[in-house]
Amino acid sequence: MLINRESLPRNLAWIAVFLVGTILAIVVYGVCSMGKSRWPGGSSPAGLSFGVLGSLIMLFELLLWPRKKVRAWRIGAARVWMRAHIWLGFLTVPLIVLHSGFSLGGQLSALLMTLFGIVIVSGIFGLILQQFLPRLMFERVPAETIYSQIDYVAEQSYWSAEDLIEATCGEPVSEERSLRPRLQKAESAQAFVTVGAVRTVGSVRGKVLQTQVPATAVIGSDILLDSFLKTVGPYLLEGCKCGFPLRSPGAASAFFGGLRNDLGPHGGEIVDALESLCEQRRQYDLQIQIHGWLHSWLCVHVPLSVALIGLMFVHSVIALKYW
Repeated sequence: MLINRESLPRNLAWIAVFLVGTILAIVVYGVCSMGKSRWPGGSSPAGLSFGVLGSLIMLFELLLWPRKKVRAWRIGAARVWMRAHIWLGFLTVPLIVLHSGFSLGGQLSALLMTLFGIVIVSGIFGLILQQFLPRLMFERVPAETIYSQIDYVAEQSYWSAEDLIEATCGEPVSEERSLRPRLQKAESAQAFVTVGAVRTVGSVRGKVLQTQVPATAVIGSDILLDSFLKTVGPYLLEGCKCGFPLRSPGAASAFFGGLRNDLGPHGGEIVDALESLCEQRRQYDLQIQIHGWLHSWLCVHVPLSVALIGLMFVHSVIALKYW
């Protein structure tokens, strides 16, 4: 969730809840501590109240996970849930610290506090990532597509490039050498290829894709077909998973520069088109990488949150048993 100057007004109510709740908790705790030789712990009326309130908030925090998974739920907008999740999550910190009486207690309490700290830190880390990674995605991946469709779109790019190669070389790629299934090759429509064009959104400039009719046949283009089948085609399909130099912009520029020299002036258009497709493929690889950064923290945050809730119930049962 992005928190900036534009979204700040929509967060003000929840920020006020966090600040007012924190101040009230500190004031109540301070009043209950007056005249006592030690800080009130979890068994005191104030500490017990803070513990119950913090536990209820943590249960609510966990509900965001199924709320995002089960989209059929119509219990408030997802963005409202996210704002509540963030600021009420911050509110649990003073509540749980005051509940503990500034002491880790026994082994179970210490484990619970350690787990709680990791969950809070991982949540803050994820929130920080969400402040700049989407912007990075927008600036460096102008050809961004739906994440789950990247492999399919990459295949489409390969099919378009192969059709363009066939039109340029003046003969079809044999089924034995083609990297796409025979049925998909037979069903291919008119050859086309997408090449880069500059777009401007605000102060950000980048490349998007446009359709272009394939070039005419180029005489002596065997080297083009060989380069496509051995290097360009596999990279379009596999991206950074393959070991080809096209993963690097510098190496790719040198590769296509050499290919232009080999083909001569008549092959410049096809080489430019292939280079643009490979640049698009690099953007997809970067999108996959940024997507991994943006969501990998959830692999820590969500499981540990579930474990925290489980330990919280165990802690509550044991505490009530000896209260």
